[in-house]
Amino acid sequence: MKLEDFTKRFNEMVGDNRTDFSFRTLIPYTTITNVMKGTEPRISMILAILEAIPEISAEWLMRGNGNMLLSDEKQTGCTIEDIMKLKEQLQNAQEELDILSRMYDKKCAENEELRSKIVAREKEGRSK
Repeated sequence: MKLEDFTKRFNEMVGDNRTDFSFRTLIPYTTITNVMKGTEPRISMILAILEAIPEISAEWLMRGNGNMLLSDEKQTGCTIEDIMKLKEQLQNAQEELDILSRMYDKKCAENEELRSKIVAREKEGRSK
């Protein structure tokens, strides 16, 4: 295994978002950055990747043989980039849900205030 070849494959696998890759694999960001620059990886890091992302081919990662993703029936067909896009969409949807929830709470509070005013006016009208 040539280290520079491994580094190229590792960079391809990590892609543009080291933070998300770090989050997914539980490998420290600095370790990922160092390996992307050519530092020799520890076996514990390789094992962490293969554990966290079972669709990655160990043969491809270590030796460069075959495809990055396994092609058995268990494969989801999702790439890391697809998963990261889905994660971003989920975060955006959660933010929108939070905004809508705050708007709903505000409208409920306004409605309760209006109900209180109506009840107060009705009581005022009855007492006259």
